[in-house]
Amino acid sequence: MVKGADPEITDPAGDTAIIRAAKAGQSEMVQLLKKAGAQYVPNLYTATGLGDAAAVQDLISKGADANARDQSGETALSCSDPYPEIRKLLTKAGAKEG
Repeated sequence: MVKGADPEITDPAGDTAIIRAAKAGQSEMVQLLKKAGAQYVPNLYTATGLGDAAAVQDLISKGADANARDQSGETALSCSDPYPEIRKLLTKAGAKEG
């Protein structure tokens, strides 16, 4: 990341770099962006993509829809493969494939 760059700048779809990295499953980039000060407002899809099991559990306990879809039609379960613990939480909460 370029020194002094704003990690909160959004693209035309309104996504920040950390959200785009999470959606793409780029966990190393997510960690770099976190270290650079990037923030995210957790929703189930984003928390899953970031590997944030605590946020996923919190959102589920607050009634988050385990089958909710993002703007491109993806679910949190669809990006949970790198995170078996999160995949288990989502499945237990009723998340379905497809």
